[in-house]
Amino acid sequence: MSNPSPRTPTHRVARDASVMALVVFGTAVLLMGCQHASGPTIAGTLLPSSEAAILRRPCSRPGPPPFEAVWVPSDDDIALLNSRLPRIGRLRAACCIKGARIDDLRHYSIYFLPIVSSGRRLIYVVGSDDGALNVCDGGETHWGAIYDPATGSFSDLFVNGVA
Repeated sequence: MSNPSPRTPTHRVARDASVMALVVFGTAVLLMGCQHASGPTIAGTLLPSSEAAILRRPCSRPGPPPFEAVWVPSDDDIALLNSRLPRIGRLRAACCIKGARIDDLRHYSIYFLPIVSSGRRLIYVVGSDDGALNVCDGGETHWGAIYDPATGSFSDLFVNGVA
């Protein structure tokens, strides 16, 4: 019996099925890669205004800018802030470990304190690896940054100093 010619219908069907299987497999791998790349959702907790006093002046890093009031952001404001949290990783600390970065937010409890500073609505974002809001020293395990909802940008990353 002779081998089927590459042009026979049986051979073309087998070849087409192999190509289709590779396309399906490749697509599945790409989709799994995309799902993995997005990672888990990171979300912060909105603090009550009663916490403003303790965060006004952190122990071993600069705190938020002077503020005259707190405000209540909408659910949409918070959802947008949560979606933008990974951008904090682009910042380099200006103090107290100059140049430090916050690379993986999954290691932190994250808190939001909405403040009004010089008439601007801002949100002070605090990260803590142990859930504490005001800790002396501790280095990169405790940090704060400013989020401006009007521009969608983060600034003024400060990490705690070390003893």
